[in-house]
Amino acid sequence: MYLFQRWGGTRNLCLLVEQNARMALEIAHRGYLFKIGQIFLEDTGKNLLEREEVKKAFLGG
Repeated sequence: MYLFQRWGGTRNLCLLVEQNARMALEIAHRGYLFKIGQIFLEDTGKNLLEREEVKKAFLGG
């Protein structure tokens, strides 16, 4: 897992690059899923976990 953080001002950023999509989306406020180098889907982590195409393509089911 790679983690980049920047704290300060009024904006906080944490970039998480992780192969375990389920774990990453469970803790993410916002998720961006890439497929062939481009954003495939973006939404809240919770909403992405509930989508059928995410379950099939990234969560093994």
